Order: sequence, then structure tokens, then C-alpha cells
Amino acid sequence: MSTEPNGLGGLPRFEHRTRPDEMLPPPSDVNARALKALMFSLVPGVSVLAILYAVIALGQISDTGQRGRSLAVIALVLGLGWVAAGIWLMALRN
Repeated sequence: MSTEPNGLGGLPRFEHRTRPDEMLPPPSDVNARALKALMFSLVPGVSVLAILYAVIALGQISDTGQRGRSLAVIALVLGLGWVAAGIWLMALRN
């Protein structure tokens, strides 16, 4: 804070200094892709999307330190389970 003349009738001038990291919002608690992967893994027809989102989420979680690793692993296991069940059912039909 400085009190040098600034055309404001002698009011003090406040200097606000912001670091670049203060301008960014804090990272969310849970990785959004891990949540999406879990939602996709609950639907059998889109299990490939669940696998894709889970793998991407695991990479992001290891880079950023966000939470949600267990969600991504569960989604990956469920997605792979749906794919395996689909392959097994197709093999039974033949």
C-alpha cells in the first residue's frame, strides 16, 4: 500500500499482485473422466467407451494427483468384463 498522490483525493492506493497459479481454479477432488468411465461401465453397449475413459483417467490421475483411481479401476474391470461376456456369448451362438 502506498500513499503517494494518485488523483483520488489522497486516498491510499492498493496494489494487488496476483501470481499466475492464484488465477487458476483449484483442481476438483475426483477426476471427471473416472466418473464418466464408471457411468459408461454400467451400460453393456458402451463398455468400449468405459475402457477408453478409464485408461485416460488413470493417466491423468497419475499426472495430477487427483482422486478417483479406484473408480477408474472399477470401470476398467467392469468394461473388460462386459467385453469378455459379449465375446463369450458370441462364441456360444456359433
